[in-house]
Amino acid sequence: MVKRFINGAFKIIFSRMLIIFLMVVVQIMVLLVSFLWLGSYLHYIWEGMSLLGAVLIIYIVNRDEPAEFKVSWIIPICIFPVLGALIYVFVMSNAGGIGLKTKMYVRTKETEGLLRTSTETAAALKECPEQYRGFSHYMEHRGGYPAYHNSEAVYYPLGEDKFADLLQELKKAQRFIFLEYFIVERGIMWNAVLDILKEKVKEGVEVITPNPKTSGGACWNFLAAWAYQKERGSDENACKDFMKRLYQNVLVLDSGARGATNTFVENGQGDVLIAWENEAYLSMAEYPDQYEIITPSISILAQPSVAVVDVNAKAHGTEEAAKAYLEYLYSDEAQRLAGQNYYRPSREEILQEFSGQFDLAMNLVTIDDFGGWKEAYKTFFDDGAVFDQIYAD
Repeated sequence: MVKRFINGAFKIIFSRMLIIFLMVVVQIMVLLVSFLWLGSYLHYIWEGMSLLGAVLIIYIVNRDEPAEFKVSWIIPICIFPVLGALIYVFVMSNAGGIGLKTKMYVRTKETEGLLRTSTETAAALKECPEQYRGFSHYMEHRGGYPAYHNSEAVYYPLGEDKFADLLQELKKAQRFIFLEYFIVERGIMWNAVLDILKEKVKEGVEVITPNPKTSGGACWNFLAAWAYQKERGSDENACKDFMKRLYQNVLVLDSGARGATNTFVENGQGDVLIAWENEAYLSMAEYPDQYEIITPSISILAQPSVAVVDVNAKAHGTEEAAKAYLEYLYSDEAQRLAGQNYYRPSREEILQEFSGQFDLAMNLVTIDDFGGWKEAYKTFFDDGAVFDQIYAD
C-alpha cells in the first residue's frame, strides 16, 4: 500500500496537469499583485488607454481596408477601450509571429541565390498578365520560391483516380520504387500495392559476378553463396536449386573479380555485384551515396596464401628482404594498414579496432568446411561438377 501510495504521489507531482495548474496559479498571483500595485495609478492608466483607443479608432477609420473589417475592431475598442486597444495592438503587430518571421528571414537569406527563376521562365512571364508577374515576383522575393516553366502537374478530383494512376506507375517501375506515405492501412489499397511489389520481386535482379571456371575470386563467391543456403538448413538439391536461380540472374559472367567490378561500377550494368569485401568498400569510397553494401549473415573467410619463393629469392639475392616483408605483414602497423584499406586484419586484437567498419557478427565458414581446395574443386568446379550442372540448365 505504501509503495502504491508513493508511486501515485510521484505521478501526481510530476504529471503535466499539476505543472499546468501551478503555472496558472502563478500567473493569477502575478496579475493580482500587479493590480494591487498599480491601483493608485489606475485613473491615469485608464485615461491613457482611452486616449490610445481613440487614436486607434482614427487610425482604423483611415486605413485602406474593407468597412466590415474596420467595424469589427472599432466596436470592441469603444466598448472595452483598454482590452480592445491591447488586443488590436497585439494582433496587428503580429508579436506571436516575430520569432517565426525571423527564422524564415534567416532561412531565406541562407538559400538566396540557390533558387532563381530561369531566363526561359522569366521570358515566358513577360507574356503573362501583370497580376501573374506580380505574384511570381512576390513568391520569389518574399518566400524564396521561384516560378518554373513547362512543369507538369496532375489534378485528381478523387482519390480513387489518383490510386489507379499510382498502380499503373508502380507496374512500370524498373530500377526502384519510392512511396512517400506515413501509414498505409491494411486493406484494398495496401493489398493492391503489395501484389505489385511481389510481382517485382519475382522479376528478379540482374547480378554481376565473375566466372568460377576462370577466376579464383569467383570460386569464393560461389562457395559463400552455397554456404549461405546450406546454413539455412537446405540439403544438396535445395542448394543446387538456389545456385541455379542465382546464376540465372547473372547478366555478365566476367573472367575475373576486377572485371566484374568494372562492369558494375564503371559501365553501370546490373543491379547487384557479388564482390570481395574490400572491393565493395573501395567502390563505396569512390562513388559515395551511389551504392549500398548488403552484408550477408553468412559468408566465407578468404585468406590467400603468402610465402617466400626460395628459388626466386636466392636467384635475385632478396631472401632477407622477402622474409622481412613477410614478417612485417603481421606487425601491428601493417595489420592496421590492411584494415584502413578495407582488408580484415588477421590478428584478432587489431580486427577489433575496426569493429565499426566490419560486421564482426557475420558467420564466416572456411575452405576447410568444404574439405579443402582440392575437394572443393572436385565437387564444384571441375568439368561436369556442380557449377557446370547448374549453369548448363
